[in-house]
Amino acid sequence: MAARADHALCLVNVGGLQLLFDPVEVQTIEGRYDPARAAALPEVDLRRGLKMEALEPGHAESLVVRGREGPLRLIVCRIDQILRSELRDLSGLPLVLQAYGRRLGLRGVVHLPQGAAYLTAPADLGAALSGAEVAA
Repeated sequence: MAARADHALCLVNVGGLQLLFDPVEVQTIEGRYDPARAAALPEVDLRRGLKMEALEPGHAESLVVRGREGPLRLIVCRIDQILRSELRDLSGLPLVLQAYGRRLGLRGVVHLPQGAAYLTAPADLGAALSGAEVAA
């Protein structure tokens, strides 16, 4: 993937894991998760699917992404910000993740001042983990 200057990215936290989504793939940032909206869209709790402990128990946030079969709500610990990055520090996935990367939508690692973040296709991640949630 060629680095593009001044690319906007949506940073979300799932436990201690930082994920970056391209805002083109994000339809709506809902903020605080409201279970009353759950029936409106299919949803995937990334915290449960990735087996990550919540940053703040009882607190969750959600965003709606373009899923493979329509809108999909993803539940995360926190939606931090839309940030701008030149993606200069984009590197390939570590060898141990390469086998799973495509299935989970992992595109690469971006090195941010606050640590490494995974550039991810949210629809692919949601689709891969929706089956994991059902099995759990």
